Amino acid sequence: MIAAESQLACPVCSAAPDEPVCSRCGWVLEAGPWLGPATEADRRAFGERLASARRRFDLAAAALAAGYPDAGDPAIFDRLAALARGGCPDPAELVAARESVPRVAAISMSEAVRPALARLVGTSEDDQPRVLDVVDVRVNGIAAVRLRTDELGVPQPVGPVRLRSWPDLLPSLPDDDGERRLVMAGGAGVHGTAVISDAEIATGRQVLRQLAGATEGADEVLVVHRLGGWAIPDRLLDLPTRLIRADGPELGAVTGFAPLRHDYRLVLIEADGRGATRPVSKTLFPAGTTAESGPEVTVPVVAPATGRQPVVVAVVAGPDGIPPRQCRPVEVLRCELAAGQRHALRFRLDGPGRVRLGSPANADRDPETAAAWPTPLDEIPVTYQPGTDDMDVVFGIELGGSATEVGRRRDLIVEVIRLVEERHPEAAAVRVCVVGYHDHVRGRRNVLDVSGFGTPAAGREFAAGLVASPMIEPLAAPVEDALRAAQGWRARPAARRFVLVGARPPFPIKDASVPRCPNGIDWQKQLRRLERDDVHHVAVWDRPSRYDKQNQDSRQALRDWLRLSHPKKRMLLTGTEPELVANNARLLGATSRPAPLLFPLAAWTQEDAQ
Repeated sequence: MIAAESQLACPVCSAAPDEPVCSRCGWVLEAGPWLGPATEADRRAFGERLASARRRFDLAAAALAAGYPDAGDPAIFDRLAALARGGCPDPAELVAARESVPRVAAISMSEAVRPALARLVGTSEDDQPRVLDVVDVRVNGIAAVRLRTDELGVPQPVGPVRLRSWPDLLPSLPDDDGERRLVMAGGAGVHGTAVISDAEIATGRQVLRQLAGATEGADEVLVVHRLGGWAIPDRLLDLPTRLIRADGPELGAVTGFAPLRHDYRLVLIEADGRGATRPVSKTLFPAGTTAESGPEVTVPVVAPATGRQPVVVAVVAGPDGIPPRQCRPVEVLRCELAAGQRHALRFRLDGPGRVRLGSPANADRDPETAAAWPTPLDEIPVTYQPGTDDMDVVFGIELGGSATEVGRRRDLIVEVIRLVEERHPEAAAVRVCVVGYHDHVRGRRNVLDVSGFGTPAAGREFAAGLVASPMIEPLAAPVEDALRAAQGWRARPAARRFVLVGARPPFPIKDASVPRCPNGIDWQKQLRRLERDDVHHVAVWDRPSRYDKQNQDSRQALRDWLRLSHPKKRMLLTGTEPELVANNARLLGATSRPAPLLFPLAAWTQEDAQ
């Protein structure tokens, strides 16, 4: 409440009298002569009129201080209304107070600060350093922050937000928060008027100017005023202000309304038909874009083979037309992307210097790569040939026998596949097919359980679910059927492997001590076809307990199992570790590899790149 320094004051609003009728509240201060002595009824009626006027006056201030008419808080209004003079208001007076608050022509925080932030940021051609002080007049005091731009044109606060509370600025204000609100909005309250002298206002203005940086040479000072219509703040402020709505964002968030000085671009790699690489960029958000509309951009890319390392997603900024090497990183992330597949990267601009990768959601920040920029571009391989890690593996497993025997074979295959998942440099480039073969049964030509090609995890799960079946012929098993099934590769340029785990040799080509294959399949011909297709094959022999090297059938079985493994190196299931099988089958990739490509590959035409 504004109080006059004179001893005479309006009994309703405490303003100094200047006219017979108070220009501030409308109370009649001087009237014509009173005829006759005032009766008790006259005095009582006068007291009721004065109490009603004071109550209406304080309730109007309470409604304003509670945020009406735009963002009124009923709880705050009820608390402040209880401090009004003149007794307890009735419901009609409360409604009238809320509805009578004049609407102030206020704008949003973003509308208020956007022009000043644009001048602070400048453009690619005009990037001179500037300083902007933003002052925020709000309920708990007056706050200020100093902003200057970094090398990317991103507004950055110089130190924390500085705040001076209203009691610091004007010590005569009430200590109680509710009563102080009421007085600042123009009311008096139950304790009467707080006297704010002109000298105290002058001192408060001096503190305000120091807080705003006007004495420290800021290029521009912007004062945003949330308390438009409040008597005390309006009286204190003598700087140009922009009236804003009280429910706007805090001062620390204003930098998010600034435009971009430079284009924000995604770094990608283009590889020509010979595999020669070059870094390019795709514009995500052009210079001048702001985050208010929540702009999002989706960019299609192809994930390279990175040797189990996450892909580098780098967003850089710089003047139009300069290469990524001469740009500065805005955000550098790492994320897992399946190699060789097309992915959609979705970016969202949250403000200058703040770009969020919305999809995929598994990204982590990579400050080390950002700090080393542009050195990571020097590590891009000169050439990139996709598919060098592609590998197709077929596992054949004999399912005839006891559950224990089949379980040992199955466990070995499961662990070998697990090794591939864990140690192959590009496990996502590996396809696995599992072929389980049962014994021939009269009347049934199909003796196979085949998974088809899929991920190593899918192959491991399929293998783990295979179950044993009865052994029909003790001296042979349909290995030849598995060999023929192993030739069902889907055409793609990939390394090919075949791993066989079983106990009995294939059925012979001609009838001998055991008959030939009922399906008429020549296992040696099938094996030669695999070798002709450059399939590297190994076999793990689950040597039967009945094996006798003096027995002709046993010696033939040994020769067959050696033939099934290339080179002819015997591996017995008992005592053979999964790692030995994986190494002999060449399942873990090359030991010497070129530097991997870590940046995503462009999935657009060359005309779109910069």
